[in-house]
Amino acid sequence: MSKVKKSAKAGKGLIQSLAGMQEGMTGSERRILDLILRDPRAFALTPIEALARELDLSKTTLLRFSRLVGFSGFAHFRKVLQEETILNSGLADKLLLRVKEGAPDLLDDIFREDIHNLEGTWARLDREKLDDLVLALHDAPQIFVMGWGLSAFFAELLATRLQLAGIRAEAVTKQRLLLRDHVSRMRKDDILIVFEFPYYVREVLEAVEAAKAKGIQIACVTDKENCPLLPHARWSFFCQTRSALFVNSPTAPIFFVQLLASLLLVRSKGQSLAAFKTLDASNKEDGNYIV
Repeated sequence: MSKVKKSAKAGKGLIQSLAGMQEGMTGSERRILDLILRDPRAFALTPIEALARELDLSKTTLLRFSRLVGFSGFAHFRKVLQEETILNSGLADKLLLRVKEGAPDLLDDIFREDIHNLEGTWARLDREKLDDLVLALHDAPQIFVMGWGLSAFFAELLATRLQLAGIRAEAVTKQRLLLRDHVSRMRKDDILIVFEFPYYVREVLEAVEAAKAKGIQIACVTDKENCPLLPHARWSFFCQTRSALFVNSPTAPIFFVQLLASLLLVRSKGQSLAAFKTLDASNKEDGNYIV
C-alpha cells in the first residue's frame, strides 16, 4: 500500500509537485507518474479508458492514484492537469482540447465560465483601494489609460466613458508611437491606469517603468500576482479572465471599467452633470438618433 501523504495541489505547480512524490509509491503508481512526467500534455488529453489500456491497469487504479495525490477523483485531477499544461498555453492547444472533449454544452460552459470570472473578480475587489483610486483620479489633472492588444480595448472603453462625463482622460495605445514615447507628455500629478492581461508585453512594462521614473502614480488592472507591472503600481486590481478557447475573457475587465467609470462619474457629479446636459442638447440638435 502506498504511503504517499503529500498533496500535489500544494506548491509551485502540479507537475513539479508530482515529481517530488515518487517516494512511497507502489509500482503501479510509479508507472502512472512516469507516464505523466514523460508527456503531461498527452496524459491530460487522453481519456481514462485509453490510459488504463496503455498502462495495463484498471480505471480504479487511476482513480486511486488521483486521490492519493490529493484530488477528489480522476476527473478533478485531469482538469487541473489540463489547466496547467493546456489552458495556460497556446490558442491551438485550447481549441484542440475543446474539440477532443466535444462541445455539446458550449453555450452553458461559456456562461458558467464568465459568471465564475465575475464572481472571482468581485470576491477579490479591494473596495478601500478602489475608493482611494477614485479620489486620486478625481483630483488628477489628467488621466491616461494604457493597454496593448485586447487590453487596448479596455483602455479605450474606459477613456471614452470618462471623456463623455467631462473627465480629462486619454487612451494610450500602440499606433504610430511607442508606448513609452507617450510617457513624455505625462506630468507628475497625472495618473496612469494600465490594463495588462496575458500575454504580458515588454513594451508595456518599459512604458510603465518610464512613467514610474517620472514619479507618475500608476494603477494596474491585471489577472494574477505574477504580472510584471505590479511592483511599479500604487494601486492593483485583479480581474479573473479564464477562457477555454481564448487567451482571456473580456467580461470581468469590462465590468471593472463599468464599475470604475460609474464611481468616478458620481464622485465628479457636478462636472459630469454639465457634460451630460451638453451631450443631451447636442444629440437633440443633430437629429442623428432614431429614438
